[in-house]
Parts: sequence; C-alpha cells; structure tokens
Amino acid sequence: MTSLRKASLLSFVAWMLFLCSTSFAQNLVPNPSFEDLYQLPGCYTVADKAEFESIMKDWVLPTKSTSDVFSTQIIDTCITSQPNSTATNIWVPTGKQLPRTGNTFAAMYQYMYYREYLEVKLTTPLIVGQKYCCEMYISLAEGSSVAQNNMAM
Repeated sequence: MTSLRKASLLSFVAWMLFLCSTSFAQNLVPNPSFEDLYQLPGCYTVADKAEFESIMKDWVLPTKSTSDVFSTQIIDTCITSQPNSTATNIWVPTGKQLPRTGNTFAAMYQYMYYREYLEVKLTTPLIVGQKYCCEMYISLAEGSSVAQNNMAM
C-alpha cells in the first residue's frame, strides 16, 4: 500500500472515529442556554433567590446571592435589556452583550469576597471513571473595572 493511500485510509478512520465519538455525545445540562423561562425577567435586576427561580427554569441560586437574567426581549429602558439598554444603574456594571445563542443569558457578579453562583441538577448522574467534556462561555461586561480570574464548574 502506498504511503499516500495509507495516509488517506488513516484520515478516513480518524474521521469515522471522530464522528462515532461525537454522535454519542449528550448534553447533561438542562436549559443550557437559559432559554427556558417561566416568565421574562422584570425591568430591574433580580432581588433574591425566589425571584430568580420564578424566572429561570431548572437553574437555582445555591446561596443568598442574586444572579441576574438579561434578555433581548425586554424594552430598552430596562437594565435587564441587552444589548441596547438605555438604563443606568450604579450597582450593575453593564455593557453591550448579546446572548451566545437565543435571547437570554444569566449574569453573575464576582467581586472581592462577594460571589454569585448558578447551579443546575444534571439530567443524569455522572459516572465515576467516565470522562466528560464541559464548557461554558463567559463575557466580562464592558463597564466592569475588575475581573475574576478563577471561574470554575
């Protein structure tokens, strides 16, 4: 077999293995892009855990922090409208941000000793010894003067 033919066969086998391995991939995170809502967020940022959980399906706030929900479907005069909010609010350093997909995204504030968290129960339990691929998308608000360098899952 020629070296060109071997390389082509090897490429084909590698491509098929890639297709087979990705075809079994499963997203274990319900509502991964924050699109499933009970209702659109209000005009102001989330006041407490109960309010957040009355807006967002599947996701919860595991602490007393107040992570927020932003949407492109809210009128521009609201702080929760993105990317064209005309509201000003000294407590929330906003920017011009579009959701990665869809119309909604969740926001967490991280500063010094104050942290906001989001939590979701996976659709199936993880298996000990099984390898998993995890990813998340993070964007720093343009109005932020500081950034967190230790985001984790």
